[in-house]
Amino acid sequence: MRTITAQQYMDGGDVDDGYDEAFVRHPDTGVRREIWDVGFERDEFGNVVLFTAAADPILVTPNTPIEVR
Repeated sequence: MRTITAQQYMDGGDVDDGYDEAFVRHPDTGVRREIWDVGFERDEFGNVVLFTAAADPILVTPNTPIEVR
């Protein structure tokens, strides 16, 4: 595992084939969630939209750490 930012993840990171796994810690609860998909647009506040097993997407700032493999 290594860490990149949510912005790098949204941009496609630095690998051509993507990532096998990606995880984020929910900013409010600290619960670690696997990311299933990422919003390709930011919300009106500049947050990156991440989709996980949670009912609602998780909104994080572009510099939020994302663990990838």
